[in-house]
Amino acid sequence: MASERRQIMCVVSMVVDHYQPLIIPWKYKIEPSIPAKPIDLADLEHLENLIKDYREAVAAATTVDRLTKQSDSIDPEKLKLHKRIEELELEVKELREAIKKLDEIIK
Repeated sequence: MASERRQIMCVVSMVVDHYQPLIIPWKYKIEPSIPAKPIDLADLEHLENLIKDYREAVAAATTVDRLTKQSDSIDPEKLKLHKRIEELELEVKELREAIKKLDEIIK
């Protein structure tokens, strides 16, 4: 049984494999409070939903791995996606704040 367990990829790893190609290289930067190029709000909402789905999938996969006693170690290459998600969350937050400020100026 232990050798079988080592051969099975943990569910978190599979979730990361699924989302890795979906996380686009996000290029909007704010300098100072003005985006470098026009923001497509549909893209921003898509990215927010993708991040939310990713977080939910990882949480569910972590539960499955815990219940099936899979190891919780993750490939360092796959950890790069977790770091990228955190960076994107900060960028999205900054963009949302900049959009809000611009909306207030326009009104």
